[in-house]
Amino acid sequence: MEGVTILVVEDEAVIALQVREELERLGISGVHTAYSGEEAVRLAKQVLPDILIMDINLGAGIDGIEVARRLQEERFVPVIYLTAYSEPGLLMRAEETFPYAYILKPFHPHQLKVAVRMALSKYKKDRELFETRVWMKALLQNLHVPFVVVDVERRIRYVSSGAEGFLLSQAKRIQGLPFSKAVPLFEETEDILHEPPFKEIIESKTRHRTRAVLLREDARRVSVILDIAPFYSDRDEALGCLVFFQEEGGDEHPEPGGVPARPLLGSKKSLSSFLEVEIIRLLLEHERSSSQEERAFLEGQRLAFETVLRYYTGKDVSLFN
Repeated sequence: MEGVTILVVEDEAVIALQVREELERLGISGVHTAYSGEEAVRLAKQVLPDILIMDINLGAGIDGIEVARRLQEERFVPVIYLTAYSEPGLLMRAEETFPYAYILKPFHPHQLKVAVRMALSKYKKDRELFETRVWMKALLQNLHVPFVVVDVERRIRYVSSGAEGFLLSQAKRIQGLPFSKAVPLFEETEDILHEPPFKEIIESKTRHRTRAVLLREDARRVSVILDIAPFYSDRDEALGCLVFFQEEGGDEHPEPGGVPARPLLGSKKSLSSFLEVEIIRLLLEHERSSSQEERAFLEGQRLAFETVLRYYTGKDVSLFN
């Protein structure tokens, strides 16, 4: 296991030493130790560990779960929790950091050995998948097209940066909400709620354009055009709809603040070509080794990208055919 770096975060020096010795017996020489949450955050930024072995309760200061959460905001790093606690509430918090394993104290060396080997075997594939998700999210955000993704239950699952500016709503506030609650729309001629016919659009497999009045966060009413495009899996399962927004009489793709959108790479053609090449490369690479769940996620991303490209370029775009 040469070349592997592990950061052990444990406030009890005796246990920290025991873990270090067991790791060195496995042939891991790059072992670093932190005795508090704050020290762990600082040290991790310096040594860039491949794995964290983390005690949950670190005494005063931030706990191990918070350490893992902060570090994972910056880069992907798998976590093995080493703890004497097994309360359901604590474990629910820990689950948000996607732990690879839990080892209860007092631990047996064999448990540590198995957990580390399993984490290392999954690490490379999971890191690549994580980086792909980050790349895709960043690319979508940089398109500056105001749109949201709505699932088959009519709940918002994704909000582009352009949509945040258009709706004057933060993504984290409206993601997961029903579309009608997050995006209050009214009929043009009557003061009654306007509900896009998502079910009918999905069943008919056709793109739908409608007009309505949007009530923004600043209480201003704006006449808008909604362009709604359904998308499906290769097995023809409905995944949801993409809803694109355009102000009536305004620029086709306004950015936040009303500034006309700029194509990502200078032209629609170059944007399409760039996305096709990069997404094909990334998705094909992961399709060979990903689990069924991961492939399903990537397939959904691919289909969403295709729908975005069709709208943005005005052409029928397929990323694999």
